[in-house]
Amino acid sequence: MSTSWDESEVKYKAVLLPNGTALAGVYDFNANNPTQPAFTWYNLSGNSTGYPPNPCGITIAETGNDVIVEVVTTTGEIYETTCTVARGEPDLLVCPTTRIWTAAVPQPPGSTPPPPLAKRVPGAAASTGKGPAKSGQRRH
Repeated sequence: MSTSWDESEVKYKAVLLPNGTALAGVYDFNANNPTQPAFTWYNLSGNSTGYPPNPCGITIAETGNDVIVEVVTTTGEIYETTCTVARGEPDLLVCPTTRIWTAAVPQPPGSTPPPPLAKRVPGAAASTGKGPAKSGQRRH
């Protein structure tokens, strides 16, 4: 579990459940229910792309209008995803419908790195279906 505070009115919490589910929560002290404020929880590992197998640790950090959540796996690999903070009463997280988890680059020494991305063949152009653009001209 990890906690990040934004000023004195909001805290963000990341929790890794025993089954490997990654959750992020927002606790807004100025929410409309001041007698019993509560966390709003977001499942970041469900409906996701690139979420790693065997996560064993989690952390969260608020930076500007984003919240960054990172997990570490049992082999030492680090992956992260980002959600935008929607300011209001209460503050909420706006996470992509399909959460994208990306591997940290470079990975920590001694970790088992993720498989490399496919490399382009030198001289092969990316297929756009619009043909090559001439120098100084834009494709529309």
